[in-house]
Parts: sequence; structure tokens; C-alpha cells
Amino acid sequence: MYMWPMVKREHFEWTLFKKKEVLSLVDDYFKFNPCRSEKIMRIHMVNKFYELRNLHAHKASPNSVLGKAWKHYLIQWNSLVSK
Repeated sequence: MYMWPMVKREHFEWTLFKKKEVLSLVDDYFKFNPCRSEKIMRIHMVNKFYELRNLHAHKASPNSVLGKAWKHYLIQWNSLVSK
């Protein structure tokens, strides 16, 4: 995990590559330092993303239970962007 201050923008930028790092950030860091914007909704969806990916829902047929769960997840995720 890398973190460095963005001097011109006055914020920190996080770069994470591993699932373990992402889940640690979500479960540990944001638990004690909650995000104060609408981004918190997406942060809460990260665990569900990994759960669905482990079940290979992204590869399931669209009419299967897993395929429908994946589609519903994507709709929720994308609706948070369009606000």
C-alpha cells in the first residue's frame, strides 16, 4: 500500500493493489475514520463486491441467480456515480 500527500490538492492519495489491503482499509481505517461524503456508500459495497467475485457472479449467465445478483450490484454501484 502506498500513501503520499498531494501537496497542491491538500489531500492524501491511496494506491492499493491487493485484496487484503483494500479490505483492511475498508474494515479498519474507515471504521475509525469514516468518510464524510457520499463515497461512504461505495466503501460499504466493497465487501459485497469481493463476495460476488469469489462466487464468480461476474461470469454467471444473466438469467441465473448469481447473474441477477451481479447485475443488481452493478446497478447500485453505478447509481451512486450518476448522482
